[in-house]
Amino acid sequence: MPASRHLFAPGGSLPPQLNDDGRALVSWLQGLGRARRDVYAGFRAAEPEIPAPGAVAVAARREQGRRLYALWCVPCHGETGDGRGPAAALLAVPPRDLTAGRFRFKTTGAGEPADDADLFRLLTLGTGTGAAMPSFAFLDPEDRWALVVAVRDVSPATRGADLRFRPGPAGAPPAAAAEPAGDPARGAALYAAWGCAACHGSSGEGKAFDDSATRGDGEPVVRTSDLRHACARRGGGSAAAFERALRFGVGTSMPSFAAVVDRDPDGARAVLAWLERGTTAPSPAASDRP
Repeated sequence: MPASRHLFAPGGSLPPQLNDDGRALVSWLQGLGRARRDVYAGFRAAEPEIPAPGAVAVAARREQGRRLYALWCVPCHGETGDGRGPAAALLAVPPRDLTAGRFRFKTTGAGEPADDADLFRLLTLGTGTGAAMPSFAFLDPEDRWALVVAVRDVSPATRGADLRFRPGPAGAPPAAAAEPAGDPARGAALYAAWGCAACHGSSGEGKAFDDSATRGDGEPVVRTSDLRHACARRGGGSAAAFERALRFGVGTSMPSFAAVVDRDPDGARAVLAWLERGTTAPSPAASDRP
């Protein structure tokens, strides 16, 4: 926990007096945990709207992205995006090396760059409880699109072009209709049948791993996500986010389960319904084995 002198008024008065930013932060902290695990529970449980980017000149959007990146991203990810910013040493898990262009929560195949809508969604939601990547939903959508360009530009594999927004599954606004609930009892059996407990624990609580464990990209595996709560599911807390993770996998740490999702379209929602009940998974029935 570093010193936060920038949150106090200058002058050295006793007791120290918070400035406007300090008072705003204290107000936000005092709201945590009231009736929900945190104030973002409802926010993360819904799919964020991903509006189409406005008609902004490429050069202007890129320059705005550079300014915003310097303000919000450099402390953790570094000026060049290599994950070695001045705050990196304070984090239990090193910030992502953006120069590699590899992202975990996306709607593209293994080895392919993330879709721009995926990056916008990640900037909007953050990566959940216990992670260092915050939500930037407070930024104007055009500012978040500018940051998408800035993040792409630090990687040689994706830099140079303007946004590539594709309306559809990755970028469409969420449907207004409520999603039907799944069958928790069936979800418990599927959770066991699909082998989820091996990494996420018997009830989806997440598991800690030895410090020497690494993913295929060389980054450490410290703990798998707690799947029981919207705030702790790293790629988002909605049913759509849960299905995305199953369908496309999660980086090199979790393979794609697209085959089982396609074979059982209601299975993901059933598993999620069981996880959010917090019950213990039974042994899988023979009919549920993949």
